[in-house]
Amino acid sequence: MSKFLKFIVNLFLICAILVAAAIIVPPLVGVGTTVVDTQLMDTNLPMGSVTYSKDVYVTELKEGDQILDENDISTYVYTVKAVDTSNGTVTVRDTFDASAEEKQIQVLNSESRVILTIPYIGYVVYAMHSIEGIIILALAVLLIIILFILSELWRRDDDDEDDEDDEDDEDGDGYGRDIDGPIKY
Repeated sequence: MSKFLKFIVNLFLICAILVAAAIIVPPLVGVGTTVVDTQLMDTNLPMGSVTYSKDVYVTELKEGDQILDENDISTYVYTVKAVDTSNGTVTVRDTFDASAEEKQIQVLNSESRVILTIPYIGYVVYAMHSIEGIIILALAVLLIIILFILSELWRRDDDDEDDEDDEDDEDGDGYGRDIDGPIKY
């Protein structure tokens, strides 16, 4: 049981480290992150998703690229269908809605090209917006600490049973040697 609890604790720690790194590290290396952490956000991205993007010049955009069109009130991911660099317009289609019509977006200099969208990890940021969410995250950490302590206690019990087996060796010294006769050096 000790090994199973250790596995659970290690799995949780690895996931927590990966999620924290996915939220904290990209902005430090110049990659933009867009977290959908409110249902009031006007977007076509799924709730709880994190989208990573990098600014590129309009001349670097090509057909099939996904771009992130952000302004003060909305954030949308579009797939580029055509680029007209002479007047700075990009013809796009909604990435998540196949029935959406194509539209044109005016791009002055640069636009954010989508690198990757990861679902669900934005819920950690969403949880940090309320006291209840912070309490739930703290309780999850407390549960992992308790599981770690239990796994250590059960591991020590297993070690104690191994020590008792060694002491049960009546004719030996615990190392499997017979000490009835004289010990020769």
